[in-house]
Amino acid sequence: MKANDIDRWLLNHIFDRNRVFKIAIRNCYCEYAGWFGRESGHFLTRALEAGPNEAAMRDVLREHYSAHSIQSFNETIGSDINHPYGDKYFLPWESDRVRPLNKFLLSHKIGPTPETRLPIILGRLNGVVNSIKKNGFKQVWRKAGYIRLIRIVDIDNKELYMVRDGNHRLAGLSFLKFTHAMAGLETRHWENSVPFRFVARITGRKSPSIVADPTVRESEVEEWPHVRSGVVTPDDAIKFFRAKFSEAFKEDTQ
Repeated sequence: MKANDIDRWLLNHIFDRNRVFKIAIRNCYCEYAGWFGRESGHFLTRALEAGPNEAAMRDVLREHYSAHSIQSFNETIGSDINHPYGDKYFLPWESDRVRPLNKFLLSHKIGPTPETRLPIILGRLNGVVNSIKKNGFKQVWRKAGYIRLIRIVDIDNKELYMVRDGNHRLAGLSFLKFTHAMAGLETRHWENSVPFRFVARITGRKSPSIVADPTVRESEVEEWPHVRSGVVTPDDAIKFFRAKFSEAFKEDTQ
């Protein structure tokens, strides 16, 4: 493992074990496709449930991708923010990750996804499930074994955990009727230890900064990076937030 991976493993398992916590799979939300572990079913889980017939599994993926294509920020809120970023996809509470829509052309998360990608996506899904069946779900000894989440809190203090990394694993776990997994928050995942940051500083290497509160709160919209920089107004940022999460929070209360 690289020095970064060793530092992260030591933090997670020895020096700062609160970085990793147990999460109910049903509380994990995909920003493109809804909840895991619930009756409605994430589409990757539904693809597994359609197996072992691969044609049937492909049909599930094909149907989802055809009905769910990536939208730009402008398309999501239904108006033009009058900024070059408007034609791209970004989250107003993140300072980076402004991505052109063609970045998603081969995505397993959202369409348009070409037919040639379907067997690759299914191969990875089946590989995850077969590994869990054979070896159990062992997260500790993998350098990136934990689900990475972003905690989202709306204006009424209802919360959900948006999945940044781990969609295949969560889909496989849901399919196999697991109810919980171990996870960490996205921002915390990238933070380094004090000794690592010290060495990075004296050697001129970059190290991610420490974030006081990694939670994204609707009530703090004025402080979101793309609002503070003037890319979007608070009103447009809230429109995007609610377009992404309003239905999820409604379902979460049922």
